[in-house]
Amino acid sequence: MSTDGSCESIEQTVARFPPELEDRIRRYRAMLTGYRPNGSLQGDLLSIEASGSAHAANMQEWRSLTTGRFRHEFTGGDHDSMLRPPHAGRVAALLSEWFSEEVVG
Repeated sequence: MSTDGSCESIEQTVARFPPELEDRIRRYRAMLTGYRPNGSLQGDLLSIEASGSAHAANMQEWRSLTTGRFRHEFTGGDHDSMLRPPHAGRVAALLSEWFSEEVVG
């Protein structure tokens, strides 16, 4: 948020960083927003996405790229906190359920 209370764009925020960090952030952002999956995965895919992530992963695009089972779930937290309490329990439960289905199925 800027000093006058209005929201600034990501470009305005990034422009305040040192040049070497600014370049890294711009490249990382381009990678996140520009990536599109292609090819084929010969197997099953479980995607667990943090609901608080800044960028939605749009994992539904991956459904058509796998030959096996596909499941997309959400957990609390963000990219960094989803594997720590209190969110780690949900991730563990999803993984346990997924691998149990694989053994049974």
